[in-house]
Amino acid sequence: MAGDALIYTADDRNVHSVDEVVDGERLTLTLWFTRDSSYDEDAKLVALLSQISLDSQNNTCVPFPASNHMYWYSPDPASQYGVNGFDVCWARLHILGYSLYSDHDRIQNSRSNSSDPLDLLNQPMRLGRDGKVFEMKFHNNLHALQVVLFYCWKVSDLKSSKGIEEDIQTTFQQSSQEEVSDLNTVLHFDSQLVGAFFCEDRFAFDWNDFSIAIAAWEEYVHRLRKELMSRIPQWSLGNQLC
Repeated sequence: MAGDALIYTADDRNVHSVDEVVDGERLTLTLWFTRDSSYDEDAKLVALLSQISLDSQNNTCVPFPASNHMYWYSPDPASQYGVNGFDVCWARLHILGYSLYSDHDRIQNSRSNSSDPLDLLNQPMRLGRDGKVFEMKFHNNLHALQVVLFYCWKVSDLKSSKGIEEDIQTTFQQSSQEEVSDLNTVLHFDSQLVGAFFCEDRFAFDWNDFSIAIAAWEEYVHRLRKELMSRIPQWSLGNQLC
């Protein structure tokens, strides 16, 4: 219910999930509490954000993904990582109708070096949909997912601008000629398992609006970053007093 707070231990006594929102919006504030000060993330986060604010070369729009294990789901908790499951970020993109593409060379290097194919999700990639591959390279699959979810959130507010369609069509033609491959050829996630946990969510999609959404997302993230950075001094002071 709106206004309620749920507090529970984060262990196998409280395995939980939420139903997917199919209409309207869900706003969630998630907090973690611990009695062990070694797990306190405030000092680490303040230090990281302070460093970013001093580094003008850092692309602050790009999210920093956690380890692959953070996004891995398997219905069998005892199963080996990377087996009989799927990456949650990939699954969300898949159920929304998107595919992820990576350079042929990067995929071949992963195969020849016997690297974990899941590492490809933390490397540059492109989005595809309905047989088309978008030219823009996303820094990782979390970056792609954030932009896609922002587009889903704002799709009703986005207005296609006349003249963008021609540029996007050229972008598709250039991308289709490049050496890219669908990551599904190496990831082999269980699509049926994904469908059992996520509601298929397809809606009217427009590449023109999606292109506009990318610029809107970057502006939105920069604004949030500016607000966050303005509070770093107070946050640092509060952390020192604790």
